[in-house]
Amino acid sequence: MITDSNFQSNIKSSIVPWALPREEIPVRIEIPRSVFFDKIRIKIPSDFKFNDFLNVAKVEVTKSTAVIHELIKTKSLETPLYFGFIVSSTSIPEKLKISKRIWVELLKKNEVVEQKKLNARIFRPKLEITDINEKIELKDNINDYEMPMDIKYIGFGDIQLKIEGKIEDKIKGEIISESETIVNELFKRIWEDSQTELTPSSYEKNREINIEDSVIQELIDKIEEKIKEDDIEGLADLLSEEEIELFKKSFSNPETKNKFLNVVYTRAEDIFIGLLSELFETNPTDNVKLTNSQTNIKVKINSHITSITTHLLYKDSIGNEYPPVKIPIKIVDNRDDRSQTNISMPIRINKWEEEPFMNVAEMDIEEDK
Repeated sequence: MITDSNFQSNIKSSIVPWALPREEIPVRIEIPRSVFFDKIRIKIPSDFKFNDFLNVAKVEVTKSTAVIHELIKTKSLETPLYFGFIVSSTSIPEKLKISKRIWVELLKKNEVVEQKKLNARIFRPKLEITDINEKIELKDNINDYEMPMDIKYIGFGDIQLKIEGKIEDKIKGEIISESETIVNELFKRIWEDSQTELTPSSYEKNREINIEDSVIQELIDKIEEKIKEDDIEGLADLLSEEEIELFKKSFSNPETKNKFLNVVYTRAEDIFIGLLSELFETNPTDNVKLTNSQTNIKVKINSHITSITTHLLYKDSIGNEYPPVKIPIKIVDNRDDRSQTNISMPIRINKWEEEPFMNVAEMDIEEDK
């Protein structure tokens, strides 16, 4: 085994200067024809995996080691031998930046005759709540209690952020889902859309808003269920009495109902994006995009609620979901009149801070052992 740290390898190599956790890391290796060997051994960290090999005819992979027995060679004896492989990390690191060691070794009769060390550099983003009011006091004749917070972004990589407020399971409170309000508003707008002769080209879609397909499908399923069950209860506060009567009359006709369903299937996404455009700003910073409107928790107090936990859920551009940031908010009920049961608690982002990594390709990172 070669141990001299000053040893100059004849192996030429290239590796991407940075990657997100679990992102594919391609490596290219070039070996001069003057170097003689009978196999190649590649060692990667225990929390990495091999994804693919390029220009390799025969390879044996065992956990964190790959042994290449044969390369696909060119006919020209002057052309260097080359091959490639692709690896990726399998976990999300705690640190914002890490450097993991990869060894490529040329062996002859099981002795290392050449070796090359490469470093896989992994960067990640991170969110922190730097300031939040950790206590809310309920008072008589007040329905809305704003929950402002300051958020700090550090590290590297664009993220999508979703904010949620949850009552802990041990508390017997009940969250009235804000999504039901969205469903009813979307239901109303789709119905209004179905009453016009406008074509889809008459609408301008906001391309800055990105909605996951699963979210759209969930909304469509909820509206379809309402249509099939003739459930228009949620529209009572959104439409006039005349519109409600027209709505009922329209839905008594199967042909009209089918026409409406067709609008749901073809126009729901555009109408929903139009609705969200009115509700929130999608890009609070260059690196962060909100995936839901700023959350408004509606609490129906059926018993004494003592705590609500704010959750910051975020993922990066390749879909890695990071551990959520959780902050408990203490609820102190100082009201004399407990008959008021509906409380609204909108979560507002008061201040954004950013400390993104710059020039990550040149950044020094201490090597993880």
